[in-house]
Amino acid sequence: MFKATIEDIALLRDPLDVISNFITEGTFTVNKNGLSLVAMDQPASVVMVLFDLLSSSFAEFDVSGESKLTLNIPYFVSILKRAGAGDLVSFKLAEGDSVLKVTLKGDSKRVFTIPLLETMGKPPEAPKKLDEGFKALVEVESNVLKEGTKDALMVSDSVVFKADNDSFNLLAFGDTSQVNLSLTKGSPSLLNLNVDAASKAKYSLEYLEKIMKASKIADTLTIKFADDFPLRLDYKVIDKLRLSFILAPRIDME
Repeated sequence: MFKATIEDIALLRDPLDVISNFITEGTFTVNKNGLSLVAMDQPASVVMVLFDLLSSSFAEFDVSGESKLTLNIPYFVSILKRAGAGDLVSFKLAEGDSVLKVTLKGDSKRVFTIPLLETMGKPPEAPKKLDEGFKALVEVESNVLKEGTKDALMVSDSVVFKADNDSFNLLAFGDTSQVNLSLTKGSPSLLNLNVDAASKAKYSLEYLEKIMKASKIADTLTIKFADDFPLRLDYKVIDKLRLSFILAPRIDME
């Protein structure tokens, strides 16, 4: 059984809107801590999404044990987008139900039912040992990386992340042009730089461009990577939510 009400629907709608660019069907876990999702894009398996919406984000949150809800995420988002400013949005899943009931309450009351889907296979789990491989941690204003990604798209379909003890750089190379975003210690937009070893890796701009839509969720972004290693991007709203993406590196074949 699960029943909850949220006053600021953007805390759920906006992260899921970004996630829907990669994931069509996802299995949510609902327990006393809140609502969470771990999913990977299929069939490419290039990006993993980790989303946690804490119970403290809700005006009401009541759950018995732990529930699993597999939903069509784009359809779920389309319903959440129907909520107006100031609407209360409630969710209810009764024991044994095969639908999630979503109620939008403002000047009027609207009720939607979303069918629960059959879970196909075992949902992925967050990689527990990945953090041990990161050598560079960078915290920046999220809009800076978003604009740097847009710049890189002008010349290439991939971007190189570089970090050392003094600077963080994004580089993109075209046939005749190149772009370089450089943040050095002391730059107002570079909030933290912690590098155990100089690191360099290349990533797909097709995926990064979609991930950057999450910049509206949080003002700051934490970046972790290493030489030819997956990239982790973390957006956080303190005591509310965390949205993370793990993106596979792009390895050029000789």
